[in-house]
Amino acid sequence: MRIIKRVTAGVVFAAACFITGCGFLEDSSSSEKTVFEATSSDAAACKVSRDDFLLVSADLTRISESNVGKTAYLIAYNTGAESISSENTGGAYLYNISSLSAEVENEFQTCADSEPYTGVQENNADFYIQQNCEIARKLQNLSLEQTAGIRSAEAGQGVSRTCTVGEKAAFYISYDEKTYQEVKFTLEASGENCNIWYYDDINYSSLDVSESSFHETFDILAEKFDSVFYAEQAVFGSYEIENKNGAFISTPEKIDILIFDLENDARSSANGGGTYGFFNIVDIYTEEPVNRLNEKESAGYRTNQAECFYIDAYFLKNRPDKIYETLVHEFQHLLGFINTAVNEGAAVYETWYTEMMSQLAEDILISYLGIKYEDSFLPGRMSWCNLYHNLGFYDWNNNESAGYGNAYLFGSYLAHSYGGIDFIRALAQCGKINEEAVTFALKQTGKNDDFYTAFYKWGKSVLDGSLENEIKGNADGYDFTLHGIDVWDYSYTVDWDSIKLNYYGYTENYDRSKVIADGRLFYGPLIFKNTDTNYFRASLGRGGFYITNMGTVTYGDFICACTENTSTSIRMFVYFK
Repeated sequence: MRIIKRVTAGVVFAAACFITGCGFLEDSSSSEKTVFEATSSDAAACKVSRDDFLLVSADLTRISESNVGKTAYLIAYNTGAESISSENTGGAYLYNISSLSAEVENEFQTCADSEPYTGVQENNADFYIQQNCEIARKLQNLSLEQTAGIRSAEAGQGVSRTCTVGEKAAFYISYDEKTYQEVKFTLEASGENCNIWYYDDINYSSLDVSESSFHETFDILAEKFDSVFYAEQAVFGSYEIENKNGAFISTPEKIDILIFDLENDARSSANGGGTYGFFNIVDIYTEEPVNRLNEKESAGYRTNQAECFYIDAYFLKNRPDKIYETLVHEFQHLLGFINTAVNEGAAVYETWYTEMMSQLAEDILISYLGIKYEDSFLPGRMSWCNLYHNLGFYDWNNNESAGYGNAYLFGSYLAHSYGGIDFIRALAQCGKINEEAVTFALKQTGKNDDFYTAFYKWGKSVLDGSLENEIKGNADGYDFTLHGIDVWDYSYTVDWDSIKLNYYGYTENYDRSKVIADGRLFYGPLIFKNTDTNYFRASLGRGGFYITNMGTVTYGDFICACTENTSTSIRMFVYFK
């Protein structure tokens, strides 16, 4: 659970509970180490420490006189393999010492025993939550182990279907991701690069829309997908399948877009939620490996042997712009899988990585769809990040909203800081995944950063304004714009019951919040602020961070850090603004 704590004279009080996740990097904790011994040997953390972004690696840390008059923000990260409760996530406050003895002088050594920076840290976390990624891993293992058995002449052909508008073809669908059925879809429109198929499984008597008006959207949907088809591949790689091991279909002539009631939940009362669409990895495998997996696990997976997207019919009628954006998002999932697992033989990507990439695709391609940034999904994800940045972007089991928001902001920060469109393209087309892909793309920029040094700088980006400018770029003759982000433009609602739990009164955001019927509307990233006698800290999910306003630096101030019960996975920095 996400727990925020206010610490007063050594007594800890629970203030609020939310949801959290699990670890991030290999846990370096040891009963023989203290947090600052672990910190001092963290070469990546030491590397990014500088005068205005100071790594806290001792009980007392000297503050340079150049930072007098600036606001000191504590940014604490969880770099461990497990989530960390608030009583173990450190904390710090400003402490004024007018004169120092020699004994105190020795207490604020920084990175004294750090090892030479190598740019490499191990990650032993294995958290994958999307079911189709899990299936793909199993299929990938089968295809690697049993390649000889599936190299038949028919192995990579896929299914040939009609392309005449008005005719029908069979596809497998599942409403619950467990049981599959074969149904007949009607080809309603055929674009240059896609076929639009519709299966009418909606009871329109329960809806406030007519069936006749729905059909007008099919041709538009084909046009919208065609408008991004080549532009998206210019950045995120080709949709063509090399099929090196024979387990995959050949590259189809067109993408198949299947429209039906995805979760069998179409009704007027469902306006506020539901699934807009998805890409099923299994569909680009041939029957042979899927059948073998079914035999091994007594499962019933089916492959359509096509590059498919599944789109919700109700949302296509009622929120077509969201469906157009969803196609961009899902197309990246397809391109990412083809250009890593299929063509390069890489492992299957983790959820945070592919969702980060798909949201970057939305960011730079929505203008091709005629969608304004403020009307896209992305502002809502910024609001989630503002509230849930302490949960990180690795764990999607308990709070998917936090995962989306944090993954998007992390990706936007990387692109803003390390080369814009060129960075995204290098990331997408390097044939690597996850942290390794980020490190590879960072090296292409000529900077000596890797995933971990970039990660440590991420928290500062929400405070320093480095995300606010638009960045333009070009790839293969297509122009793109990475949108600027002012985190203080995005709000979230806190109900009165949560506000009564007290800690929101100790946030920098409170003075900027607005009273609404159900509580208060808060803007910007949740930032705690210390008082004369209290300091605040939050529980941290894997890869999460919290921010505390420690106050204004005066002459003679030092950073006094909390070490009691602090996990060795915590890294604390102070940013002076």
